Amino acid sequence: MKLNKREKRLLLFALVVMITVSSVKWLILPAIRYQRTFADIYINKENQWLKSPMLLRNGQKYQHKLREEIGRLEELKSFTFSGKALQVQLELLETVDGYLKESGLEITDKKIEVEEVDTDNLRIIYYILSLNGKLEELVNFLDSLNNANKFLIVDKLIIRKGQASRYNNLKVNLRIKAINIINEENDSNGEKKE
Repeated sequence: MKLNKREKRLLLFALVVMITVSSVKWLILPAIRYQRTFADIYINKENQWLKSPMLLRNGQKYQHKLREEIGRLEELKSFTFSGKALQVQLELLETVDGYLKESGLEITDKKIEVEEVDTDNLRIIYYILSLNGKLEELVNFLDSLNNANKFLIVDKLIIRKGQASRYNNLKVNLRIKAINIINEENDSNGEKKE
């Protein structure tokens, strides 16, 4: 079957239209989209490069502030207990018992409670005491706690009158709070991590 001149032109025109539409849809439009996204990416990267010298200039200021804060943190760490849990509890017991012996207060009951805090490396230790003694002895004990080289907080203090037969005798319930910073290489049981 032979096509006449008009049919050849129509077939050629249809073929050109199909090739044009296909090339626009599959080649030109994706290239335009890619160019736009590439231009956006290029502008964003250029802005980041322009900001980086400013960040580097301000970085020294931030490093200086960071060093100051780290120094303050190290200074605060010297006032808290740090180490394994049992070692810290023993150190707290020895410290407070030494102050109690110096003051002359009589211990009737004592116990330790440990409270886990939401942060991973912090634990609060409570040393709960029941004491008998005179007001002067209690004041001396609280003064020695206040002047301790570790940060000890009197969380609860209840003072009651003692026995009627003893003059100037007090019953004191006391709760002392100490902060324990756990070493990162030790887990919560005080054992080394693998």
